Amino acid sequence: MKYLLIIIINSVVITLLLGVLMSGFGIAKVFSQVTLVMFWNNLDFGYMLGLPLFTLAAIVRGHRFSLNERLILIFLLFATLCAALTGAAVWQYARMMSYNRVQLWSRVYTDMALTLNAVMLVGLAFLIDMEKRIAIPVQRLAATADSYVRTDAEKLDSQRFIDECGRFADYRMEVGDLARSYIKMVSDLDIYMENLKTVTAEKERMDVELNVAAQIQADMLPAPEPLMAGQDAFEISAMMIPAKEVGGDFYDFFLVDENRLGLVMADVSGKGVPAALFMVIAKTLLKNRAQMGDSPAQVLANVNEQLCEGNEAGLFVTVWLAVFDLKTGRGIAANAGHEHPILRRADSVYELVKYRHSPAVAAMEGIRFREHEFELYPGDSLYVYTDGVTEATDAENRLFGTERVVEALNRNPDAAPKEALLAVKSGIDRFIGDAPQFDDITMLCLHYRGAREEEDR
Repeated sequence: MKYLLIIIINSVVITLLLGVLMSGFGIAKVFSQVTLVMFWNNLDFGYMLGLPLFTLAAIVRGHRFSLNERLILIFLLFATLCAALTGAAVWQYARMMSYNRVQLWSRVYTDMALTLNAVMLVGLAFLIDMEKRIAIPVQRLAATADSYVRTDAEKLDSQRFIDECGRFADYRMEVGDLARSYIKMVSDLDIYMENLKTVTAEKERMDVELNVAAQIQADMLPAPEPLMAGQDAFEISAMMIPAKEVGGDFYDFFLVDENRLGLVMADVSGKGVPAALFMVIAKTLLKNRAQMGDSPAQVLANVNEQLCEGNEAGLFVTVWLAVFDLKTGRGIAANAGHEHPILRRADSVYELVKYRHSPAVAAMEGIRFREHEFELYPGDSLYVYTDGVTEATDAENRLFGTERVVEALNRNPDAAPKEALLAVKSGIDRFIGDAPQFDDITMLCLHYRGAREEEDR
């Protein structure tokens, strides 16, 4: 539009100068048919030659044409085509009228010029209206949106964006629809951002609480050192690696009395907070009943009845519970749906010990639990674990399995309990690789030295 204005002014100035010059020589008046033709000639050649050159230069520079620029080029092409068709039609008509060569080309040129300028004038009027109602609003909406998306999230001014778009919200057709859509989009985005901030704050609060819960749960699990202080009859080590912040697995070891040691390895069904809460209750009940002097079967039966009361969530817990005499090495164990223990005799290798299980604790009321006697000799080692160890899964959905557990332990069967657990954990890590951990990994290892070593001291 600026270029067209320039060539119009240029044509007027040149025409006036030539008119004054011809008037001075007495050829024609300043304002006459001759000067009018000269004005149109300058104007026509200005945009017929100038606009294509500008377009070519823009293409060479890689310029991206805006909507109104494309409309101008389309109308220029349309006007040129109309002028060419008019010239062809007039040329055919003039030949039939037997015009001479000068009359023929004068008529063709005049009609082409009139057609070209008429179409361009109509096109310019249309372009001005389109630019006012579509091109300029679309460009401003695009610039507003571009400025909005390039602004840092912390500096976004949604109200300013809505005010800018609101200037075009009353427009008809697509421009108004676009402006109203932008306004709704940003309004919804503000609501979403506020909700996201609320959810993020809530999640951060929950993360803090879960971290505290995880620390509380870790603190509930016993440390070997206080128990082994002043004891030479055994060495014990345990570890639990929850799949989530808190887990349902737990272990426990405690002195029932001066000579008897209690061992617990358990796994609550489910994961996360519900399993962790159930774990706290189950662990407390098991330890309390065992320290009251009940046998393992009696402990499980009593705890089973208490856990079944009000168990609306339908959770249950598999438990391996044993109590054995530190002086004699004789003990009693009960297995409520838990994994089989792995035993190593002195100067031998670890082997899986299989026997019949009882149902899981809290599965149903009135269960009677089996128990069996066992005996540990000086130099023996006992390894118990949850199914998170054997069911550790790699990227190909293969399970670690009991055989790999035994194999990991037997790489160094004489290793101390802590080193034995680390060997199994290392084997699991190598096996699963980058696959995620789906279940809690919990295990305990006991090495029995026997009362003889204590007497020898």
